[in-house]
Amino acid sequence: MTITIREATQDDAVRLEAFLKRRMETSMFLRSNLREFGIGNKTADYAMRYFLRESDGEIQGVGAIANSGSLMMQAAEGLI
Repeated sequence: MTITIREATQDDAVRLEAFLKRRMETSMFLRSNLREFGIGNKTADYAMRYFLRESDGEIQGVGAIANSGSLMMQAAEGLI
């Protein structure tokens, strides 16, 4: 099993939304910020940089930091 952590790109948006949707009870802010601002918005305060923890190509966790400095995470096993 290969685990990687990398910053999400626009190409990851659909997979990222699907991952967060399966955990909607605890991903409300991550999902709403993704829908509102997308990936790569560097100007809006609540836009986020998303970091994916992947194992064999499947998203296992997500960490995100907003342009305003807020940090959020959705990862049952952590990011590392």
